[in-house]
Amino acid sequence: MADTGAHFAMRIPPYYQYPSWQRFFAGAAIGALISWFVFLYMFGVLQEKQVRHVNELNEQIADLQNEIRIWQEDYIHYNKEMKKKADRSGRFRPSRQRRAI
Repeated sequence: MADTGAHFAMRIPPYYQYPSWQRFFAGAAIGALISWFVFLYMFGVLQEKQVRHVNELNEQIADLQNEIRIWQEDYIHYNKEMKKKADRSGRFRPSRQRRAI
């Protein structure tokens, strides 16, 4: 393997010593902080909106399930009533014998 002579670590240029570069790096750091806080605010607002939407959907689901339960109870109740009426009138007589297939 050939020796390239680059056995020293790279040296960082002394730009951090110049006031113009110091202002640039300070501005970049402040800009990064401001953008981070803006991101957190926007993310929080969107998450809050999403949570509200999910809660509304959960309420709708609960209402619809309750409505389904009510319809099913009514259906069972009316079926029993109709069966009683049919039994009294003699129109409904279930066959007791099974037909062979």
